[in-house]
Amino acid sequence: MTDKPNKSELRQFSLSSFAVDNATSVFLIAIMILLFGIQSYDKMPKEQYPDASLPTIYVNTPYFGNSAEEIENLISKPIEKEIEAISELKTVSSNSVQDFSVIIAEFTNDIEIT
Repeated sequence: MTDKPNKSELRQFSLSSFAVDNATSVFLIAIMILLFGIQSYDKMPKEQYPDASLPTIYVNTPYFGNSAEEIENLISKPIEKEIEAISELKTVSSNSVQDFSVIIAEFTNDIEIT
């Protein structure tokens, strides 16, 4: 038969022991932190539509009845060539699939896109 060790012989973590011994106080503190957090979130200033300017333009061109290769040669490459003439341009990338082309033009941060 094995003897159970005394409570004083066991290792204890003082923070856990305190929380178990004072469960009501810990519960009340947790509820107060939750309520103060909700109150702070409600008082935080927010804008419904913040002014965020992303210097990126997406050009979507549908051209039905054509393969991806025709879309690339007839639509994507000529539009890319015209967009690359802009001086504030950072990068241009395109993706051509059957009946559709997407061209993404990314500009430097100091340009204002209207």
